[in-house]
Amino acid sequence: MAYLCAPDMNTPVTVPLASVGVAVQPLTQGTANEVKSCLGRLQGLPAVLQGDWDNVKATCFQSSYKDQGRVLHTPFTAVFDAKKKFTDNKSQMHTRPASSLKTGDIILIEAWIRRYPSAKETRDQMDKGWKTWKVKLELKAVSIVHEKLQLTDSNT
Repeated sequence: MAYLCAPDMNTPVTVPLASVGVAVQPLTQGTANEVKSCLGRLQGLPAVLQGDWDNVKATCFQSSYKDQGRVLHTPFTAVFDAKKKFTDNKSQMHTRPASSLKTGDIILIEAWIRRYPSAKETRDQMDKGWKTWKVKLELKAVSIVHEKLQLTDSNT
């Protein structure tokens, strides 16, 4: 998957939401295993990671504002065109709409690793130090490295 999606990771985003994410299938199983291993070490013992590890998922919360009594969310805009050149200086890359992400694109996701305490901890446990952690990848940017070729009648 290379489209920006709702937190369920199955529904493409068509309007700004409070939380969005992207799920990618790493180019190698070794990459997926390395992500799993890194997040597992940060989660603490026992390092039980739930879910499908064929895909790596990163999510982020979007800013919100009120307009005429309704809560609206800012769209995710950190999508960049890296087909010719990738650089840390994003101002040197063209931006793309999030809707331009397609299944089959090769993308680079930039994410922070967020580690936070599990909601299961009691106040007494918190005072003695966290025992149970949750870990996630917080999406910061998506760069399109290669777009999947779209077949048309003229090139089939």
